[in-house]
Amino acid sequence: RIEIHPDFNSDNLHNDVAVLELTTPITYRYHINRVCLPPPDRVHPYGTECIATGWGKDAFDGEKFQVIMKKVALPVVPSDKCQELLRETRLGQFFILDPSFVCAGGEAGQDACTGDGGGPLMCRNPTTGQYELYGMTAWGIGCGIQGNPGVYVNVPYFINWVYGIMQATPEQQQQHNAGPYTK
Repeated sequence: RIEIHPDFNSDNLHNDVAVLELTTPITYRYHINRVCLPPPDRVHPYGTECIATGWGKDAFDGEKFQVIMKKVALPVVPSDKCQELLRETRLGQFFILDPSFVCAGGEAGQDACTGDGGGPLMCRNPTTGQYELYGMTAWGIGCGIQGNPGVYVNVPYFINWVYGIMQATPEQQQQHNAGPYTK
């Protein structure tokens, strides 16, 4: 079963999230694991180091996808700062960052890229230290360009919708939440 968010807009990628119900269990391995879900009010401060992973290209115009999954540490960029930075790109001065997105990165050579879409942006829970899924790679202007943060689906923004699809309250889900990813 695939539940696409009812407000998904394919023109601007707002609300670009879906819940998949699998027919067979996942076999967890070193490079295939789960990650905790965040509370709906989770906001990480400017500069919080998060981790993005993926199999995508290492450059926007790169020719090959990765054969080994890569990871990169990226700082969180607050939405107002991200919008300001993205207005300096081809998006222009009237660009408005939708609340369905969060941003990270903006450092030269450090970014998710083509082929990483849907991959995780994981940040540590400030209390437990466990990684939580803060974002999912959505889009960007180029890859790894200084001053151009990457844009990610804002997972906390959608978490109540996700729990509704899963028919579990956040409290019920917390009892069955994914184990810690601490690497």
